[in-house]
Amino acid sequence: MEMVRKDRSKRLFTKLSEETSKQNIHSKRGIQLPIDKDNIVFVGNSITEGFPLAEIFNSIKIKNRGIGGDNSFDILYRIDELLNYQPKKLFLMIGINDIHQRLPENMTLTNIKQIIIKSKQTKTKVYIQSILPTSDSLINTIVQDYNQKIARIAINENIQFLNIYPKFIFHHRLKDNLTYDGLHLTTQGYLVWKSAIEQYVK
Repeated sequence: MEMVRKDRSKRLFTKLSEETSKQNIHSKRGIQLPIDKDNIVFVGNSITEGFPLAEIFNSIKIKNRGIGGDNSFDILYRIDELLNYQPKKLFLMIGINDIHQRLPENMTLTNIKQIIIKSKQTKTKVYIQSILPTSDSLINTIVQDYNQKIARIAINENIQFLNIYPKFIFHHRLKDNLTYDGLHLTTQGYLVWKSAIEQYVK
């Protein structure tokens, strides 16, 4: 049983390795619509990148800046450029790629704190969202630990932590109908995400 679970984890993280090697060239080059001061921006990795935000919220003022393969270092590197646009709100989701890449936990948490501090130096209102579960319960144990620590950072920095993890979990695993590969979300998954944060996206 233990071998099966380890094999499932390996397959799941193989998907992350594949997406990292197939980085979105257009996103990396910044070939996107400009961000205006009244805009709401979502920042993260491929899970965020796949979120059809403008369509699902029916608003062209919501911009997606998720990039497949990004970890906390990548987001820290590009956060200044995003904040220079002075968006109205910023929604962050960071961490699953750090876990996959086995980056030291203290580095990831330090990066997250630095991203928050940089954001707080602007007029942009910042929200940090919990890391979502996967189909592997072993990985989810790590994810939950990270989420608890991210929540503490948010409390210490006096910003809103949106714990959407419970909306996606069933018997310690990402609900089957919310994912197509054990990691990335289906349309139903994104609708659950929308419902969980909709009151803040205004």
